[in-house]
Amino acid sequence: MKLIRVTYRATFQQPREGPINRMGAKISCPIFIEVYQATKDRWLARSLKIDRWPADPWPIQSGATAEQMRQNVVAQFETQLTPWEMWGNPGTKMDSARLLQPEEVEIRENGQIYFKE
Repeated sequence: MKLIRVTYRATFQQPREGPINRMGAKISCPIFIEVYQATKDRWLARSLKIDRWPADPWPIQSGATAEQMRQNVVAQFETQLTPWEMWGNPGTKMDSARLLQPEEVEIRENGQIYFKE
């Protein structure tokens, strides 16, 4: 097994009024969100780069685990359009991230994710 870093991606609609929608604007377009591991025990969220949103980390509370951060993101939106997907790079090339299936990985108690080779 090989230790890998992953990101989680999902699509949302209509951010609630708060840190990412301070004016309470109505936004009907889908918003593509990625949760990623910034450090060993800190996960952040950002939008995937599209015209309307920057790809910088969002001003919402970070999470110590991926699950905590995903919950923080869900709380910021009225609707989640797609389920969370796990993306990662099981190979050696930096640009070969792909959608990972649950049966391909093992998530340990400490939150580390291993690719089953």
